[in-house]
Amino acid sequence: MCPSETYNAQCHVGDMIRSVTQHKNLTEDATSLLVFGNGDGGGGPLAQMLEKLRRCRGVSDTIGRLPKVTMGY
Repeated sequence: MCPSETYNAQCHVGDMIRSVTQHKNLTEDATSLLVFGNGDGGGGPLAQMLEKLRRCRGVSDTIGRLPKVTMGY
């Protein structure tokens, strides 16, 4: 299971923080995976989730109180 302990994260700030604080191998790898979206049946992410990630990235880049957010495809 990924560090956030879900594969249906809703991209809340708590999901981001949990993804880093629950990571058991940060000494080996400084990145953490946040798997987000709705369900395992192909529902995928919603526009609101992408917007939350965009805002979290902005806070991370300017204030630095959140983990750095990088979107992968």
